[in-house]
Amino acid sequence: MKKLFARWVMKMAGWKLSGEWPASDKCVMVVAPHTSLLDWWWGVMGYWSNGKKANYLIKGKYFFFPLGAILRASGGIPVFSGKNKNFIPDIIKHVKKTNKLYLTITPEGTRKKVKRWRIGFYKIALELNLPILLGCIDYKNKEMRLMTLFYPTGDMESDLENIYSYYYDIEGRHPECFCIPQKKIKR
Repeated sequence: MKKLFARWVMKMAGWKLSGEWPASDKCVMVVAPHTSLLDWWWGVMGYWSNGKKANYLIKGKYFFFPLGAILRASGGIPVFSGKNKNFIPDIIKHVKKTNKLYLTITPEGTRKKVKRWRIGFYKIALELNLPILLGCIDYKNKEMRLMTLFYPTGDMESDLENIYSYYYDIEGRHPECFCIPQKKIKR
């Protein structure tokens, strides 16, 4: 039922999903840019339209009644971070307990413009020896795209430059808020 609903919503709004879901049962999925609350809606529709269960990190402050129930039902995993809290070990424990999981993370960590991406997605993937599925929500082309499956090598600087290179031509709902931390390099 969710699959049909999501496909209908996407079709009516003119959105499409392109790319292939990985055959692996677990991966860390990076979705950028994240510049609007609507990114959540389209991300969930993208998952549902392919019969996939969404699992995404979202700030714990949004898990109040009744929104918290909606977020949990749609795959939300609360993150309680702050100066003295490192949520990565908790997420790693959560992922280890599951047999099948596409863990979606927005590396900006917020919808506001930032100077750099947070690298928790990379640390989680490296620690668990998981591939990183690079995805985007491109408002200019009304397309949710699964771009490539990336395997971290442990050379974080080089890997991040490679990952960033996939996002230069993608436009978020609010393009002025999107940040690519490195200079443009060719793929």
